[in-house]
Amino acid sequence: MNRVLTSLLILSTSLVMAQSSRLDHSVLNSKDGLTLDAIRTMAFDDEGFLWLGGVDLDIREIIHGDQTLSIQRFDGSTFHNIPLPKRDERITRVDMLYKRDDGKFYIKVYARGIILYLFDPISQAFTEITHGAYGKGIIGLSDIVKYKGQDYMLSQESDKISLNILTEAAQLEPVFSFSYTKRKFLLDSATKFIPFEDYCVVGDDNFPLTYIDWSGTILRMDPEDTFSKERGALVNKFWVDEIFKSDNETYTIIDRYPQLHRLDEESMKVVPMKGDAFRFNAENINTYTDSNGVYWIVAVDSSGEMSFQRLEEEGLQTVYSTNVADGPFGFEMVSSNNNQDLWIGTATNTLHHFKFPQQKIRTSLDGFAIRAIQEFDKDHVLVSTERDGWYKINRSTGEQSVYTVLDSSGVFVPNSSRNIIPERNLLWSSGGSNIISVDKNTGAAEFYRHYPVTCMEKLNDSTIIYGTNRYRLMSFNTKTRTHIPLARTDTLSFNDIIITWDARYILGATSKGLFQYEVSTGEMKVFHLLQFENKSE
Repeated sequence: MNRVLTSLLILSTSLVMAQSSRLDHSVLNSKDGLTLDAIRTMAFDDEGFLWLGGVDLDIREIIHGDQTLSIQRFDGSTFHNIPLPKRDERITRVDMLYKRDDGKFYIKVYARGIILYLFDPISQAFTEITHGAYGKGIIGLSDIVKYKGQDYMLSQESDKISLNILTEAAQLEPVFSFSYTKRKFLLDSATKFIPFEDYCVVGDDNFPLTYIDWSGTILRMDPEDTFSKERGALVNKFWVDEIFKSDNETYTIIDRYPQLHRLDEESMKVVPMKGDAFRFNAENINTYTDSNGVYWIVAVDSSGEMSFQRLEEEGLQTVYSTNVADGPFGFEMVSSNNNQDLWIGTATNTLHHFKFPQQKIRTSLDGFAIRAIQEFDKDHVLVSTERDGWYKINRSTGEQSVYTVLDSSGVFVPNSSRNIIPERNLLWSSGGSNIISVDKNTGAAEFYRHYPVTCMEKLNDSTIIYGTNRYRLMSFNTKTRTHIPLARTDTLSFNDIIITWDARYILGATSKGLFQYEVSTGEMKVFHLLQFENKSE
């Protein structure tokens, strides 16, 4: 990616400074080689090049004969066109570019029906993926969603909807199926799949949100009212347009509804946030979450003012803003690091690049032994020290203040808190022989004593894993508030642990080497460090 970013610095494109935001903003269009009239999807490859797909209105048979639609690759200075395969039915648009872990792309296109390809950006070879029998009626495909290391995609044959895992061999392996027969629909990029630990949610612009467990049993379905033909002229369909997560909560933007909504995992309901502070004043809204879980909400109002927003406790907060057009427009977003920059492709033949201002380096708590750092709110970070408790630091001013933790007898000073894990309004951490939960707003703490904690990480929504010195690898259930031993490690001292991206293994740095614990089987191994003796000749 460094090669691309370096090239971008010398682009001969216009530089626009937002009055109140300090955003670096560059714009590319047809004069720079962008041939797509409407950008519908974007993705980065493993080399850091930006790929774009969408609609080219000039690809018409009467004008260009057998010329085919292309996807485009941008290397930081030049757009390169890669033609899509020729078919009997002309490909008219690209709806999805999705990079697999191996660097290849899934590409979803439309040619009087939805076609799915596997594309190798190195060889530029396209392989068509079978995903339905046209003889069985309407077929459709959602976009792809990654969950616990697996790529999931919804497919449709007539009124049958299937949830599939896309395998390494690029095959759709069904997980479960269900049917919807109330009205006609077609799965496409508007269809949403929202996974949770115990169930998943499926929604579309033609049927209500449906809550299904992982065996395919429908647990609940939203009311059908807003999808009926008899609904009032002023009643909009209630369907999820955008999804993002903030502080482990799932939030949704409902199409044509100005109020932000939250998906309550326990009640299985989408509920509006209360108050005008959670209300959008915009014509078009989009969200993008990068691979680190950092998100942006971007909204464009009727005057063409673009706002970059984050969700805080008090409401939606605009971090940056700039005017980009004379009016609203459709757009898509992508970034490899939302803290650094964001690419926005529009339906009006423009590609925008926004670079965010970087914070200057500042030193705080000089002389303290720092053990953990956690974002507290939009203005502060929370820092734990070895012997001096917790501190809040203002990111703008550098001002530091003691964060007071309270127990039943008064002020409690947590020592050697090795991690701070947020969960809704609680902060989970450790102190001495305790797992502790701290109310974020009041500082009131509860203690769950068992054994001194040397390191801790979050496994899932209800489980914390922690290591000890010469005792056991432990888990703690935040719902039942119980300690559970996982493995006897009385010969090991844990310095740190991590959990692999697929939550399959717990890896620990110990006094005797690398420790490995397989979550599903309980099997553990220790890979001892090899020691080499230097011998002089």
